[in-house]
Amino acid sequence: MEAWHDSPTKSKERHFRKRADQLLKGQQEGSAERIKSDVYYSLSPIYHMSKFCGLLPVKFSQDKSGKYHGRLDLPQVVYGYALLAACLGAQSWGLYRDLRNGWQNSTRLSSETAITVTCSDVLAVISIIVVVEVGSPSRWKYLQDALNKIVDIDEKLDVVTSKHLRKASIVVIAVTFFYLFTISTLDFAAWTVSSSTKNIQGDTDKTPINYSPLYFMYIIIMTFEIQYALVLFNVGERFLKLNKTIENLTKTNTIIEYIRKDMGLAVTDTRRELTQSVSFLSTDMGQSKLRRSNKVSDFIVSAEGSGGSSDAINQLTTLHGMLCDIVINVNKAYGSAILMGTISCLIHLVITPYFLYNEIYSPNSSSWYVLWMQVLWIVFHVYRLLLLVQPCYMVSVKARMTGALVSQALATKWNPEATKQLEIFSIQLLQRPIEFTACGLFYLDRGLVTSIVGSVTTYLVILVQFQNADDTKGTKHLLQNATELLRNASSFKNFSSLKNL
Repeated sequence: MEAWHDSPTKSKERHFRKRADQLLKGQQEGSAERIKSDVYYSLSPIYHMSKFCGLLPVKFSQDKSGKYHGRLDLPQVVYGYALLAACLGAQSWGLYRDLRNGWQNSTRLSSETAITVTCSDVLAVISIIVVVEVGSPSRWKYLQDALNKIVDIDEKLDVVTSKHLRKASIVVIAVTFFYLFTISTLDFAAWTVSSSTKNIQGDTDKTPINYSPLYFMYIIIMTFEIQYALVLFNVGERFLKLNKTIENLTKTNTIIEYIRKDMGLAVTDTRRELTQSVSFLSTDMGQSKLRRSNKVSDFIVSAEGSGGSSDAINQLTTLHGMLCDIVINVNKAYGSAILMGTISCLIHLVITPYFLYNEIYSPNSSSWYVLWMQVLWIVFHVYRLLLLVQPCYMVSVKARMTGALVSQALATKWNPEATKQLEIFSIQLLQRPIEFTACGLFYLDRGLVTSIVGSVTTYLVILVQFQNADDTKGTKHLLQNATELLRNASSFKNFSSLKNL
């Protein structure tokens, strides 16, 4: 900037015009290049798993431009309902086989505690499976609208298909199902060893195979939760791009105002040339080139006079409103299923530690293998809860960052039209906050984790107290029975003495 102070004003203007010509030439070269931005590309890793589990009864077709379009497929809907019926029928038949000779001879239901634990586990899993599978056709209506809005936002914000998001999706899917397969195999082996050591009467169908449908239903549940998380990851990427665009727009306006004052120009003088030059300089510093006329940043370059910034802010306000609509659609699509999933996590996080407590303080020494299996299941259910909560929290943080950036932009100097648009943007941020809820009953954020931890602790304390009370009650009955036996024996002795007399 010091060298520019020594140059004449006309030389500076020629310098900016030269920069503007180079920018326009770069735009013409870039317009021939096609940028592929398709949200379906990043969701494709979970797409096949969702179809296999009956969670996405949709048939996709690819058009000539390479974009994908989905529509509801009736055979896939029938397949999902048939899969649900098969899972419920198989698990019901397994429970019948295990109980038809009495619960004393059962594989898992050999005690009152085991009955409570197993029945609660089965009921929680079946409940979420029913809600997830039955609601899959109606869920697509909202999900399709959300995905279409994401594609429209990509066209405006120049969001290129994120390969790192696709790779992250593959890693999450691989790690999740590897862990689930591992603990399922170890759990099945543990119950197999346990049943082989028992002297079970009756038929030889008392094997852990009766509960194998539970493991498959867990695959369906994890597929659904990963699908939910990946959709939110894509929404978060669009909020991140929106924030970067607002930040770049503010920086560009600041530089333009500084250069205008430095050159002693009026607000309307050479506004277009200045803006083009600043945009070109930002390209030199690593910013992506402007290639399409429908991009938000193109309003700054293509607009005549001082209306470019206000038009860009107006478009950003519209895009933020579309992101708010996407969040509403996601809440409608996944609300009931997320509610059941959260309740399922709560039930399992109460039952599994309680069962672990019983194993630790049991009079009969438990195997370390059984104890570690309970710990692994606790880790699994905590991961399930975080998979529901963390994506929502991540999107909420990025949405709050949007408000902070708009506030910073209002603190800088803009033309009157742009200032008015920023004020409208700030009002929209206040009136349309980003909130994720489960049917409007509670918010999905990290605060939910602390609430569940408190609830789990409370329920565990209550269960342990009831168990101690039952143990004391049993001891009291034992003492009363012993006392009655002594009294009866004494009475019988007295009666014998009288008879001898």
